[in-house]
Amino acid sequence: MSFLFQPKFTFILLFFLPFPLKAQTFKIKEPTDSIQSLFKTIGETNSDTEKIAYNKQITHIFKELLTSDASFEYSFDSLKNVGKPYAPDKSFRIINWNLPLSDGTHRYFCFIQTMDIKQKTVKLFELNDSSENITKPEDRILNKDRWYGGLYYKILRNEIKGKAYYTLLALQYHNYFTTRKIIDVLSFDLGGDPQFGAPVFQADNKIKKRVIFEYSAKSGMNLKYDDKLQMIVFDHLAPRESKYIGLYEYYGPDLSFDGFKFQKDHWVLISNLDLRRPDQPRR
Repeated sequence: MSFLFQPKFTFILLFFLPFPLKAQTFKIKEPTDSIQSLFKTIGETNSDTEKIAYNKQITHIFKELLTSDASFEYSFDSLKNVGKPYAPDKSFRIINWNLPLSDGTHRYFCFIQTMDIKQKTVKLFELNDSSENITKPEDRILNKDRWYGGLYYKILRNEIKGKAYYTLLALQYHNYFTTRKIIDVLSFDLGGDPQFGAPVFQADNKIKKRVIFEYSAKSGMNLKYDDKLQMIVFDHLAPRESKYIGLYEYYGPDLSFDGFKFQKDHWVLISNLDLRRPDQPRR
């Protein structure tokens, strides 16, 4: 199969080959410039085949870069299409982006780069987005090979029975009709492998392993951690009319707010939040 931008495509492939990062001094500028160039090229083509091919190159370069111990401290500020939040304790960071396709769906790509503080060595995990194949995602414990994809923009740290758990806030562009916001939990097992989801969300007399909000792609939803209130605060979502209950393309903020407060090893839902008195529901 031929590519519309075949000359540029071939050039980029040849350009990447001289970067055996483990075998020589860590170099960052040329490969990061190449990643940014690839993102630009993806934005200029309408071919999903080409987008996927260019994205594979981006993934390949990141793998080479992020296996270098020296890369952990590098900010990647020049990469505007990539999220790169650190954990509050700097034990790991996330490198994360999405690939929009012509049918309105998106694919998500993510690396978790952990740092052994004593040894000053990194370990790299590549996640596999399985969002559309996961039934009842709010009840599932997932791993790097079966990941509920999204774009992470905030990492919180809590301890439960002496173990670190990291609460993640994420955005997921679902399709042309709906968008999702996600509250997930990341922890690491005894072997150091990442695990997603934990039974720590207490809401509506149920315990969930993650929380997913879905709403109209034409609307916006705030989901953030308020440092002053020490709560995860978010817009309450509702359909425009009762006949649209369960049809999330008709959901949006109703001008009220809910929140999660970390209490006794759980994130506890406080509904109809009065932001003047955040520990009490509005009367």
